[in-house]
Amino acid sequence: MIQLNGNITLVVGESYQLTANNLELTMPYSEIKHSIDISLGEGVTSYKLKFLDLGNGYKVQGLINGVSIKAGKDVTLTNPTSLKSYRRGTVTYWSVEVIANPIVIEENSINPQIGLMNVDPNSIEDTDDIPEGVVNLYYLDSRARDSISATAPIDYDNATGVISTELTQYTDADVGALFTNGVHTGISFTFQANKINATVSLSGFGLDALSDVQLGQLGLQTGQVLKYSVNKWINTKLLSTELSDSALLMRRADNLNNLGNVATARNNLGLGSAALLDADVLLVSG
Repeated sequence: MIQLNGNITLVVGESYQLTANNLELTMPYSEIKHSIDISLGEGVTSYKLKFLDLGNGYKVQGLINGVSIKAGKDVTLTNPTSLKSYRRGTVTYWSVEVIANPIVIEENSINPQIGLMNVDPNSIEDTDDIPEGVVNLYYLDSRARDSISATAPIDYDNATGVISTELTQYTDADVGALFTNGVHTGISFTFQANKINATVSLSGFGLDALSDVQLGQLGLQTGQVLKYSVNKWINTKLLSTELSDSALLMRRADNLNNLGNVATARNNLGLGSAALLDADVLLVSG
């Protein structure tokens, strides 16, 4: 053990006992792992550790019981210490293990940065050996899951991290029911496999109100006549029971030419000169 009573640059691998107060001990730059032990002699209450900035990127930094000390700074300690070094790039880091809780004061009175670890770098095997900080926390599944929330209709289980929702799948029958059920004015639907049939009723419309509807030809078949029933013309057969209604019948053989003229219509339809026919009531075309 080397007893010190003056300021020096420490030598790696040595043990020192301080015999004077307020000594300034310069931390050495080391390219391999080393250790240094410092103890306090009788009456010694404080000393300084100096961390160098050697220029050209070469630096000496430290971590004293979790407090990070940057290169070019001095810190004051009041307890014995065990120092161990490790190197990354051009920076030598000294992990300073203080035997008791230290009083750490930087020379420029600026509060030191709080480090993220208080462990011997030689004992670090993986991140499990490095305690997490206060703000910059490690990733955990539980933390990630707790940071997510959901509102209906999406369900979320923050214990498992499962996100789910219920979807309604329509079948052909469901789609068909949308048409066949309910009240539809003037139109009705029937559902069959792969198709929906629609029936449109025109009963509420007069022929002159169906300008947008194309009707099939009102042709008469053999043995049929066109009969006016209630308020419309219908195709019917001429039965013996209907002979009394002959005045309401129009035969296929009737002469329907030039019916726009009242006198001609009387003659062509065989109505006689005494028959009454209002002008513009009957109009046949085509």
